[in-house]
Amino acid sequence: MKTNKHYNKIRILNSFVTLLLVVLISLIKQNKNIGDWLIYFSTWILIVHIGVGANYMIKYLKQKDNFFNSLLDFVLLICMFFGVLFFNRLVIWGILFAVFFTIAIIKYRIVYLCTRNERIKEYISKKVKNEITTIPLFTLLAILAYIFDDNLLIIRFLQGMVLLFQFFFVVWLVFVKKVYSMFKVTKPSN
Repeated sequence: MKTNKHYNKIRILNSFVTLLLVVLISLIKQNKNIGDWLIYFSTWILIVHIGVGANYMIKYLKQKDNFFNSLLDFVLLICMFFGVLFFNRLVIWGILFAVFFTIAIIKYRIVYLCTRNERIKEYISKKVKNEITTIPLFTLLAILAYIFDDNLLIIRFLQGMVLLFQFFFVVWLVFVKKVYSMFKVTKPSN
């Protein structure tokens, strides 16, 4: 029963992420300049990265089903949805993803405190040590985008830095820190 429940949660999550990507595709006409394209591609990277991380959380971390976790999940989904809708509004986008990663860190902390599994604790420690930096960075992005809203050069620089950060952050997590490789299933030897 529990496996079936997790399978259903993964199906719902994957459907939601697919919906977000379809919405993002439908918003492609909103890209009016290079800066919009930079944030557009950053949003793609973010949504795919978040989708993978959420799949791992559901599949391996086995969080408890309760009102508080459901509320946190709802806030995460709202942040993702509006982050996609407002990808070309840098201040709002930065705030939404700062809130998103704050809630994600809280969820990781809850699971960390509730588990005795050392492999899960190691995974969460790696994720949190790396993703905790995103909160002040998204917050700083929102603040700088607000302060320098009328300075096109600074806004384009920020948008370019966001895309570079997103790309290298995912490469760092996947290939350098190998965060997701902790749960790979190994084939039994013959």
